[in-house]
Amino acid sequence: MLRGCAGFRAGGLAGAGPRRLVHLRRHALERKLAELDRQLDASGLERVAGRELSAGVITALDAAEVRKRQRIDRVWFMGRFMSEFSGAKGSILYKGLKSGAVVYVARRFRKAA
Repeated sequence: MLRGCAGFRAGGLAGAGPRRLVHLRRHALERKLAELDRQLDASGLERVAGRELSAGVITALDAAEVRKRQRIDRVWFMGRFMSEFSGAKGSILYKGLKSGAVVYVARRFRKAA
């Protein structure tokens, strides 16, 4: 069985109001996910399961925040990079997950019978 996870970021529209921007981002994200699903379905594999993991990812990032901060603070010259890489609070990844602009999904496939 093939398992995979992916994170997707949706683009926004300059000058749009906050509600419209969220709606447009969500729409763009849904289009990208639909395209991903079309490509994966065309692979000849059968989709067994699929779900969105973003809420669990945010929970895990929050739970590990203190430990990450302690480690990041020890490496002062790479602190900014490590914060972004680890998804620490305030990072682009973390903010994207919280706002819905970044979504983690999981899809499970198997060979078609």
